[in-house]
Amino acid sequence: MSRAHILAVFALMLTLLAQPVFAELQKPVELSISPDYIKTDLREPAVFLLTVRNNINIPEKLKVRIIGPHIHWANNPIIMLAVPKNVTKQFNITFYPVTYRGVFDFNITMTSYAHADLFESMNVTIDIPEPIVIEDVSVEREGNDIAATFRIETLKEESIDILMNVFDSDGDLVATSDSDYTVHGERNITQRVTVPENLLAGEYVMEYTVNGNMTGGVNFTVEPVHNVDRTERLEANIVHGNVIITFKNMGNVVERDYTVYESLPSDAITGFITDPSDCSDESGRKLCEYVIPELGPGETAMISYRVEYWPAYVQLMAAVLIVAVIAGFSFIRVTKPSITKRAVRKTSTEHHIIIEIRNPFLHHLKDVVIRDWVSPLASVMQKEIESVKPVLKRSDAGTELIWKLGDIKPKEVRILSYKIKTAVEGNLKMPRAYARFRTPKGGRGKVFSGQIQVG
Repeated sequence: MSRAHILAVFALMLTLLAQPVFAELQKPVELSISPDYIKTDLREPAVFLLTVRNNINIPEKLKVRIIGPHIHWANNPIIMLAVPKNVTKQFNITFYPVTYRGVFDFNITMTSYAHADLFESMNVTIDIPEPIVIEDVSVEREGNDIAATFRIETLKEESIDILMNVFDSDGDLVATSDSDYTVHGERNITQRVTVPENLLAGEYVMEYTVNGNMTGGVNFTVEPVHNVDRTERLEANIVHGNVIITFKNMGNVVERDYTVYESLPSDAITGFITDPSDCSDESGRKLCEYVIPELGPGETAMISYRVEYWPAYVQLMAAVLIVAVIAGFSFIRVTKPSITKRAVRKTSTEHHIIIEIRNPFLHHLKDVVIRDWVSPLASVMQKEIESVKPVLKRSDAGTELIWKLGDIKPKEVRILSYKIKTAVEGNLKMPRAYARFRTPKGGRGKVFSGQIQVG
């Protein structure tokens, strides 16, 4: 036997041995369906593509049967198929769902008339959701707004109305919001509802209604915020001032027995329009305690007191009066005509007497007459008089000297002098001199010098 014959026999034997194995691995008829899941709506067809492959050399007659709920949805629950040998054929299995919504599973089986042991089975699913499905809802607080985000899915374009209501823990309506949207497919919608300013701390629920029938709710918490704002204003007139202090609760918690301390001036007469709970002196001021029994969110409370200004005015007027009196006396003293008298000792018994008349006044002094006296224990040395000579009048009381000076101009100074000789040694008092005059308005005036002592 040749080598070629041996190889041919060997190949034939391999073919005969492998044929049962291939027959086992490859089914006579193969069944597949696509897709195995369809989402649709009522009265909308759900079409599955059935693929049948005949792997043998003889034609096949097949029976396809649909088993499941609402079998009447299927266009043909039993299908008879003829598939030629070694041919692949495709057929549509169509469902027309009506009335019911939900997820429905159907079983599709295949049997063969030629092969009694041939049986294929597979499942398909039809999902008929609600027209509008709310996949998720989340809530966040944004200032005075409650922002709710809805993830909504629809099979086709839908008009959606979302009504949001916020309720407190007592079930009282706090805020509401109503808006319309258009959705096709999936969409995230954020809708806001504005709650009152300073919403009280506590537990709340945001309830929503979609198109009037789909409802749900989300709970959320408002954390407490303590914030009381203080403002102060002064309403004043010339006599007194009213200090008004306003407290406003900017938080979201009812403040009970809210205590404040105000430092008031203690050096002024203070009247309490709002009576304090207690007061004490501290560092030269009056520290007063006020208690506000209850202050709700957004509410205001006021305390006030009065400061009297008139005591300060009285003190100021007294100071002004004192200054005016001092200034007046100073002015009179500065502007009043004056006469001074002094003695210059020459020897133990001889003395030089000097009289000085000043007119710091702004007007002329008219008919000025100067009178002076010398003690009887002294005599005027008449020959020694160098200035204006006076008229001398002697008597037992002493010697009188008279000078008639006429007018003295403003800021003019006149100096008169004479010499005396005392009869005894020692201290001797000399009388005062004086000046008499008339003012331009006809008034009369007189000024005196002080006494002097010679010796």
